[in-house]
Amino acid sequence: MNLFSQSRFVQVAVGFIGIGAVMMPAGGTQTAWAQAKRGGTIVIGTPFEPRQLNHAVTTSWADHVVTSKIFNALLRFPEKGYPNPEPDLAERWSISPDGRRLTFHLVRNATWHDGKPFTSADVKFTFEQVLPKLNPNRAVFQTITKVETPDPYTVVMERTRPFVLFYFDIFSGAILPKHLYENTDVAKNPANLKPVGTGPFRFKEWVKGSHIELVRFGQYFKPGRPYLDRVIFKIVPDVGAAVAALEKGEVDYFPRWVPLGEVARLKGRAGLDVSPVGGIALAQSRWMTFNVKDPILKDVRVRQAIAYSIDTVLVNRIATGGQFEVGESFLWKQFPEFDPRFSTLARYKRDLGKARQLLDEAGQRAGVGGMRFRLELVTHTGVADLDKSIEVIRDQLREVGIEVTVKRVERALSFDLAKDGKFQLYIHSNWAAGPDPVTAVQRFFISANIGKLLGNAGSYSSPEVDELTEQALAEADPAKKKALVAKLQETFVRDLPALPLQQWVPLSGYRTEFVNVVSHSVDSRETLDDTSWTKADR
Repeated sequence: MNLFSQSRFVQVAVGFIGIGAVMMPAGGTQTAWAQAKRGGTIVIGTPFEPRQLNHAVTTSWADHVVTSKIFNALLRFPEKGYPNPEPDLAERWSISPDGRRLTFHLVRNATWHDGKPFTSADVKFTFEQVLPKLNPNRAVFQTITKVETPDPYTVVMERTRPFVLFYFDIFSGAILPKHLYENTDVAKNPANLKPVGTGPFRFKEWVKGSHIELVRFGQYFKPGRPYLDRVIFKIVPDVGAAVAALEKGEVDYFPRWVPLGEVARLKGRAGLDVSPVGGIALAQSRWMTFNVKDPILKDVRVRQAIAYSIDTVLVNRIATGGQFEVGESFLWKQFPEFDPRFSTLARYKRDLGKARQLLDEAGQRAGVGGMRFRLELVTHTGVADLDKSIEVIRDQLREVGIEVTVKRVERALSFDLAKDGKFQLYIHSNWAAGPDPVTAVQRFFISANIGKLLGNAGSYSSPEVDELTEQALAEADPAKKKALVAKLQETFVRDLPALPLQQWVPLSGYRTEFVNVVSHSVDSRETLDDTSWTKADR
């Protein structure tokens, strides 16, 4: 299933840089909103409990699926028309002829959940003191050289390079209340557990291990919204339990994690549907990251030998029934920049003889029983196809004398272990789509993000990659950008900081009695402000 049309992100995004371009709200939905019923509660099942509830300092799905209902960003990206942005806290915006100066005109009727007015001071504080320091995509926000606020409802940003495809990063940067975070340790602020936002729902309670409850914010700046009274996030032990809860009617919406094997059965049940809606912009890639500081894995020949030992096509077939696509690079192969000459799938076609040769050359010779060495693989619990993938990989590596032990931990803990480099192999899924094919490199492989949460876990450091990444992100010419991305791919397939395994668009399940369950292009950023319940009684 190819959910990427030939119009593709970058091609559409060229229009963002039009001289003096002004983006305005899209129309055509007012009638549907006027007819929406009011009232009711939606229960959302999630197998992963959040670490905290500060939207601006994380890109974790488990956090954002909750905080997106509490906070707003300057822009949002609707499912229909992606990647063209729509207004959120910014009602309109314009860009300078050279593409380096962006002016936002803010809504004038937004208030924080504690009653304080929202102003440009909150935006300036967030973009100067929070996003460039604590957000996992901090490298993008660090390119902003100046944030000016000529009045309470205008923000002017200047950047070192043109705002090419930068809108998608801006939307993930939710705005924080300056009056609660200024002169505090943002990462440890108590408001991270009892958040105050401008969004359609305000925080009520968090019972750890059980649920998080949000209630309708009556002073939301979008008139008449939201329609629902409450949103409850039910913490379930794993994906299987969430599917069962959806079937029983205990949850109404299960975003992102519906297993492929359950799709046909769920779609066959009355009142239920499964759809990739809400996942297109945040399509996933699964990699096996190597800790290149590890005494064994620091030798690129060992990493290459591991790649030659693994048949990723077979891994995908057994784990997903072939319903995912086999990963071939740090970027999706649907991107026009993808260069098949530098595919890891083609370069490291399974060759046990080559694998053994490389291991011998690296001094890792076979001992008693053919054993060479042991590695520990860290991953998170709760995803069946991930577990199946790992079992196949273990069996294949054993054939060349590599014994793998698996350490499965709760998702949030796996992030901490990765950040601290406390692993040898680490299998995880990451956002690897979005408008710009270089986003994944910037976040997961540049030197500046080593030791950062949800950053460069493997500690791979290459001045060449750092420089190429900067050049590629700044390049607006499609042909030149493609050439730069090809060089990045070539370096990636040579140095092999990670081995791509699979790529896919996530699937969400929901009860059809709810309307507009997902209208955002990213499920974890959906606000639910236009979601309604057909059985509402008020």
